[in-house]
Amino acid sequence: MIIDQQLNNHIHTLHFISIILFFSHSFINNLQIRVTIKSATIRSSSLESHLYSITISLLLRLFYQL
Repeated sequence: MIIDQQLNNHIHTLHFISIILFFSHSFINNLQIRVTIKSATIRSSSLESHLYSITISLLLRLFYQL
C-alpha cells in the first residue's frame, strides 16, 4: 500500500515535469521563431538542451529513490 502511494506520487511528479517540459519547449520554439538573430537562436537552443539535461537528472533521481 505504501509502495503504491509512493509510485503514485512519482507518477504525478513525472506528469508535472512533462507538462513543464512541453510548455518550455513550445515557449523556446516561439522564441526561436520571433528572434531571427543568429546568436539569440544559439542561446535559446542551448537553454533547451540545458532544460533537457536538468529533466533527465531529475528523472534519474526519482527512479533511483524508487
